[in-house]
Amino acid sequence: MNDDDGYYISIEEEEEVEEEEQVRGVKKPNLPPYAFTNVGKDEEFDDYLYYIDRDKRAFYENQPKDHILTKIKQLLEKNTSIIQEELIKVQKELFIKWPEESICSQGWKVFGLIAFGRRLDDHCRMAPNTAKIVDTIANMIGPVTTAGFSRLHSNAYISPHRGYNGYSEYVLRVHLGLSIPSDLGAAIRVGNVKRVWHEGQCIMFDDSITHEAWNISKEDRTILLLDIPYKDKKWLIEQKNEAPDCKTDDF
Repeated sequence: MNDDDGYYISIEEEEEVEEEEQVRGVKKPNLPPYAFTNVGKDEEFDDYLYYIDRDKRAFYENQPKDHILTKIKQLLEKNTSIIQEELIKVQKELFIKWPEESICSQGWKVFGLIAFGRRLDDHCRMAPNTAKIVDTIANMIGPVTTAGFSRLHSNAYISPHRGYNGYSEYVLRVHLGLSIPSDLGAAIRVGNVKRVWHEGQCIMFDDSITHEAWNISKEDRTILLLDIPYKDKKWLIEQKNEAPDCKTDDF
């Protein structure tokens, strides 16, 4: 399937994931059937939330005409090793459990740098170069409202959900692969499109579209996560000092 418009994963990559799972005899966690169906086949999606999102653009990292997104992608990927070095220095005990157990009861932990517009100064001092890179991106496109390291442990599953109302509609979520399982066991689905993370590569997606993620590998998956404003989606709280009505204390 064509990926020029950022909407479909290639058939080759999809088959690569499925074949790897079969070869390894992967015992999948207790996931709903649509978590492992083939991409682009609407009849296989029995979840209503996926159905109503089926015609929306899911991914944005391959948009050559959007020069700002391209520059952000290049900046992050070019500095992957610098960010990885700072990630290694962050003690694992400082990662905290994502508070919303309704979508992930265990196995998802985060180390925040910015939480919905609130800068976490102590954490930024632990990863100063990463914080500077985030600031550079903010100067390029506008306020980076959420940033931090996100870790999905082995056998963890984040169930289908959407971003916060009044927030996710105005941002793109950016993932930079930092520590990625070598066996292709970690993946994300946004709408009816599945992506596998790769070390040193970015994906960008619409957080307002229903999405889920899983890690059936024996290794942890860790990424840098950013929320950036996008195009004509006017950022609602840009001129305000208050954050939107969503949880911030735990990230």
